[in-house]
Amino acid sequence: IDAAAVQAHSKRLEQALGGDAEGALKACEDFELEHCGEADPAAMLPFYRVHLICYLLQDDLVNARWLWERMPQSLKGDAELQAVWKVAQHLWKRELKDAYSLLTASRWTGPLTALSTRLLGELRSRQARLISVSHSTISVADCAQMMGMTVEEAAKECAG
Repeated sequence: IDAAAVQAHSKRLEQALGGDAEGALKACEDFELEHCGEADPAAMLPFYRVHLICYLLQDDLVNARWLWERMPQSLKGDAELQAVWKVAQHLWKRELKDAYSLLTASRWTGPLTALSTRLLGELRSRQARLISVSHSTISVADCAQMMGMTVEEAAKECAG
């Protein structure tokens, strides 16, 4: 694979990142399908980072797991990729508090900065929906714990 092809896919990914996660996911899947095994692992790393976190945004833990399994071993040592994978593992085990902590404590770069913030918000929205249908009353402290927020943040979120 030549640098021009990687550049073209990178530009397509940047454009897709401005929209929804589905578009970015499609750009990453296309890159993987077209260049699997051909591209330099360093060129593939940004795509795999985005690919993995986009599966989490889509709440598609099964495909996130399969992506990790087929990912080149040489890429799995990347700190950001490992952090995204740890978030996926926490979600798989329903350890939401740990997933929230990792998303807020990790130092993200590039597109993962916005995507991790988006994922945190999406996870909290999913949790809020579950709380709203499963509880007729709930204390703010319990709600805060379930959503990985401070009591003040949860009170503000629930009031708005």
